[in-house]
Amino acid sequence: MDEEKKISTKMSAYEICKEYRESKNPTAQLKILAQLNCCDEKDIIKILEDNNEPIRKRTYRPKVKKAEAVKNLAEVPAKEEIPNFIYAALVDKLHAIDEVISAKKTEITCLEKEYTRLHAWLKSQGLDV
Repeated sequence: MDEEKKISTKMSAYEICKEYRESKNPTAQLKILAQLNCCDEKDIIKILEDNNEPIRKRTYRPKVKKAEAVKNLAEVPAKEEIPNFIYAALVDKLHAIDEVISAKKTEITCLEKEYTRLHAWLKSQGLDV
């Protein structure tokens, strides 16, 4: 009897197929699955084929030549300049929000310390919290 060699993996065949099926980049996912399961990519492909999972090929976009990229960049319209008074108002608003966040963080820190002290005291009294 010539039995096929069973591939030893950390993940089940179902998990491997599911991860491969849901991946956005099948080529990279094969490598990742092989690394996670300490086996070769060929072993992962064999598992996928044994479970009737279609092997997908990654579709590549053609590379844009540098000259075309520069040309495309030149075609992008320049951004409109924001008036100074709007910029100043937005920066002021950001600073105000930052101050509120800082105050809340300080308040949270104080509350956490108080919570820890009360919790420790209740534990020291033998009470289960």
